Amino acid sequence: MISDFGKFDHHQKNRNGKRKNGIYYSSIGLLWQKFGKKYLERLNVKNVDKTFEYIDKELIQYIDATDNMQTNYLENKISPDFITLCNPEWNENISEDAAFFHALKLADEFWDVYIKHAIAEVEAIEIILDKIEKCKDCYLVLDKEMPYKKAIKLSKNNTVKYIIFKSRRECYDVRTLTDSCKFKEEIIQSKDINATRKLTKINDLIYVDIHGKLCCTETLESAIKLVKYNEK
Repeated sequence: MISDFGKFDHHQKNRNGKRKNGIYYSSIGLLWQKFGKKYLERLNVKNVDKTFEYIDKELIQYIDATDNMQTNYLENKISPDFITLCNPEWNENISEDAAFFHALKLADEFWDVYIKHAIAEVEAIEIILDKIEKCKDCYLVLDKEMPYKKAIKLSKNNTVKYIIFKSRRECYDVRTLTDSCKFKEEIIQSKDINATRKLTKINDLIYVDIHGKLCCTETLESAIKLVKYNEK
């Protein structure tokens, strides 16, 4: 039985609990399990449960695994070692306390940015999944640029092969979702953009990615026209 004094302490003989996937809890994991949903409720998050799970999976569990030296769970992830970079270097005359408060400030700033990102991405996933479910075409049109990759992985609709959205660059991006629908070689290997415009008969074509996964046009109509050209 763990006393209240050690409720969020994982430096114990038998640690302090383990997830179903095998990752032991560290202090941040224990705190998140206890207060995470209440914290998100105070932020007026639209979908508390999904946002809680997203943050737990994408960040908290990773920190837990790092802290518990379970390196087998850290594959394809970048270690959040920026905090350890704040430790005093061998050639610095800085106290550990001063370094700790500097690290705390950085961690606080990172947390604010990450929470904003997580909330936005979860909302985007819900919006995109709903649009994909209703989509009857091979392309999905979004009103603005949104993170879509996680939504595509979660979707069971294999009909949608392209995403079109108004880019922050004041144009329309056309992104391919699978290698099977990459833009045709005749588009990619055209000698210049003018030749590609002539070939596709799309006069406001702006850019073609050499890997065949991205094209940009000035208008939405041209973006859709480009997709239809590629689907011929």
